[in-house]
Amino acid sequence: MMYGIAKVSGPWTEREWQIAVALRREGRSYPVIASRLARSIPSVRNRFGSARAAGVPVDKAFWTEQEVAILLARRAARVPHHEIAEELRRSVDSVISKEGRLQTRLRDERRRAAGLTAPPTARPMSANNRPAKPHRVMSEPEHVLPPARTRDGLPSLAARLVARDLASEIQGLTVDADFVASYAAENKITATGDVLPSVNALRASYGLPPFYLTKPRATLVA
Repeated sequence: MMYGIAKVSGPWTEREWQIAVALRREGRSYPVIASRLARSIPSVRNRFGSARAAGVPVDKAFWTEQEVAILLARRAARVPHHEIAEELRRSVDSVISKEGRLQTRLRDERRRAAGLTAPPTARPMSANNRPAKPHRVMSEPEHVLPPARTRDGLPSLAARLVARDLASEIQGLTVDADFVASYAAENKITATGDVLPSVNALRASYGLPPFYLTKPRATLVA
């Protein structure tokens, strides 16, 4: 005769819910959470469903206002992404992607406030209708970086450079050797020559133009 672990029933305790939310935000599945708490999978699924219906941020995709405030404050103080990830108990990619989305939203708000809105014929780009190369009407003498399309799951190298570009409002397509070296050191990349080829391959897959290495300029040095 086989004996299984008895399942806990009845109301959830506050401690159980805290553990469940922490596990879920780490990307754990319902079966894993159910096994950890000795509860049934339907019980766990229903508990999270009730929380979502009430507007409670319980999944790793949700960021609380306090987490966003911590992220912005730490980045303003130039705290590395991996330290912020440890503090918030999130992945480094999640922190980088969230910063990129915040910077994109702030940039769009500044453009709308300045009256620089998209033309009426513009429509959101998708994987099916995205052109091989971006085409933009530009009044500036230099080419500018197209709007970054960062998302959860975008590799950290590309997301890191896009977020840095947006945060610094660097509109050119060139980066200097000092920036590449500092980025490689921060992300524990031993060969700085591997940075641009990897990033440009990823940017090409998203229809973005490549970065080019230029001589060090004071405006690009961290």
